[in-house]
Amino acid sequence: MMVKRSSVVLVVGLLYLALAVTASTAQVEERTFPLKADGSVSVENSAGNTIIHAWAEEQVKMIATRKGSGADKIEIIIDAGEDRLKIETEYPRFSWFQRARVNYELWVPQGATVRAVSTSGDLYIEKQHNDVRAQTTSGDVELIGIWGDIDVGATSGSIRTENSKGDITARSSSGNIRILGVEAVEQPNDIRVHASSGDIVLRNIEGDIEVETSSGDIDTENLEGTITARASSGDIKILELRGGVRTIRTSSGDIWVELEEIDKAISEMSFQSTSGNISLFVPSDIGAEVDIRTTSGRISTDLAITVEGTMGRNELQGTIGGGGIFIKLKATSGDVSLRKV
Repeated sequence: MMVKRSSVVLVVGLLYLALAVTASTAQVEERTFPLKADGSVSVENSAGNTIIHAWAEEQVKMIATRKGSGADKIEIIIDAGEDRLKIETEYPRFSWFQRARVNYELWVPQGATVRAVSTSGDLYIEKQHNDVRAQTTSGDVELIGIWGDIDVGATSGSIRTENSKGDITARSSSGNIRILGVEAVEQPNDIRVHASSGDIVLRNIEGDIEVETSSGDIDTENLEGTITARASSGDIKILELRGGVRTIRTSSGDIWVELEEIDKAISEMSFQSTSGNISLFVPSDIGAEVDIRTTSGRISTDLAITVEGTMGRNELQGTIGGGGIFIKLKATSGDVSLRKV
């Protein structure tokens, strides 16, 4: 009896081993599709990473790698035309041992528009010279060298763009966002960035910026244009700004802004912190009207201000130089500092 039982256990074990080996074996499919240089490419995938490269060919090369138990049941649906390519992925309802997935790697014409959607997986797209739209529910997104408008979102994951030319709209519900290098070509770019929970980093950007995070810090450096920044809970730091501020506001955090040059087209700038300090640095030759207030804190400045109205420990209104741009600084609980950059 013991021999028979051992034999049964051995057979079952070998069966499970065979299934596991089958499940872990990758199935690779390679295909090419003709596509005009300015065509469109769309890839939709529920589980798996997607990598898209640009090249000079008027065709798309696709390498699809199926993995996991039930991978042979995954269906790749192709809708191809001379000016479009749409790739959709249908998965089996159930799988054993590990979830079935498809990893895509594509080479597409550099001038094509690209749309990539993933439920669970990372997205990487590089060197496209047209508009790109990328969305993932759970995964990171990285876009490198995109010369076109970018619309990118991640529900749970980080976003990174680098060396782009064009407008950017970026959204993340839970994850950090980094926008590194945006060059203006004919007119300033519109940069719109929102994170519900995560830090936002902006570097080397030419454009008009609107940035907001509900829980996280905003950290920027070397900007040319105007900026509006809001944080519900986090610090806001803006260095090497040439242009102007429309509104900087945080409910709980410090504000630190260094303005190297001020655009003469800007007529008013507002800085507000409910719980935190405000430090504003401006050019020494600035002409401005200032209204500085703090409920619980001190005011300090190294600029010559001609006082108008009242001046006290918590309030200061006056004129710098010959007057000009109106600057409002208000802190509820924190100090306010206005100094030369």
